[in-house]
Amino acid sequence: MLDFFAKLSDYIICVMLSIVAMILIRLEYDTKLFEAAKDNKIQLAFISDELAQLKTQISKYQNSVDNGIDNNSLAVKLVTSQKA
Repeated sequence: MLDFFAKLSDYIICVMLSIVAMILIRLEYDTKLFEAAKDNKIQLAFISDELAQLKTQISKYQNSVDNGIDNNSLAVKLVTSQKA
């Protein structure tokens, strides 16, 4: 009977140690996920800033292209009106 309780206590100790090990592994995994998420937030903020700058540059270029087209059409109208 004592042998049964000794084995039972060994089994309970093993189960408890396994649970503690799983908790520690999970905490380490969650910590790594949190650090990776924090790094990704920093990278996303940097990328969104870069995208905002690119959007501004594209709109500037688009405006200059539109102004160039308007100026060209005015030049064409001026030349055609002078020919007529």
